[in-house]
Amino acid sequence: MKFRYQLILLFALIIACNNRHSPKQVVLNSDSIKKDSVKGELGDSLYKIKMLAFALDYANKNKDKDSFLYKSEQLTIDSGSISMDYGYLFDKQHKHLIIRIPPIDTPYVHLTDPISIYLYVLKENRFVLLCSQTVDSLGGLDIMGAYQGDTLRDINGDGCKDFVVNWYSGNGCCPRAENHIFFYNSDNGTVTSEFDLMNTTFLPDKKIVYLMDYGFPGTIAMYKCEWRGIKLDTIESVSTNSSHRNMFDIENEATGKIKTVRGLPKEYRCIDKSELDWFLSAWEK
Repeated sequence: MKFRYQLILLFALIIACNNRHSPKQVVLNSDSIKKDSVKGELGDSLYKIKMLAFALDYANKNKDKDSFLYKSEQLTIDSGSISMDYGYLFDKQHKHLIIRIPPIDTPYVHLTDPISIYLYVLKENRFVLLCSQTVDSLGGLDIMGAYQGDTLRDINGDGCKDFVVNWYSGNGCCPRAENHIFFYNSDNGTVTSEFDLMNTTFLPDKKIVYLMDYGFPGTIAMYKCEWRGIKLDTIESVSTNSSHRNMFDIENEATGKIKTVRGLPKEYRCIDKSELDWFLSAWEK
């Protein structure tokens, strides 16, 4: 009986060994990106690695151009998309490359899987990664709870375009529009580490930004802040007066003194309408 069990065990081991598969080699080129090889088997992570490799290969072949735009819903695979911006995106001294890779759209990957965004600078004839962002995409649908696009704009009034990734969290009760900001350094073409702000209205010509807290009306404040380089200083905060309708308490950040005024100061009327309406609904029943 013991000998029989030994034979069974040996037979099982032989079958297991013969059923082993050697790992598949991943060739990072566009021709190898096929639908059948990514569905379920490779998943979203490896899919994005291969798509990034394709994007960099394409960019390297076209880096001598002054600029190019690339956008494809099909690319070389049957399901997927990619977009690229290349050229003197920030200034006339340095070339940059932005790559956006949404998740692969298959039954094996949820539509809430993140979109990946990469920013490169061309240095010594090669692309150097400056920063990357991964945010929820909801399959690229234009609804709340998703990536809201990225922009190049002057945020702090220094005359340089900055890289901003806009996102709106799918979880929460209250306004929660987020800006992930990377300030541009024109001296060497690089960007700073990430600077995050929520519910913002930027006035770069005045080096001012208005912010609103996350929370319910009547419990939150709005802030007037001023840029000093890439540092943000709070000047004052405004909150609704809990005892009197249409009265507001303004606190000076430097002195801590609070004054109560009737009506919201005019300068705060420039804030995004949906956020302002939320803030002013403190007295609504």
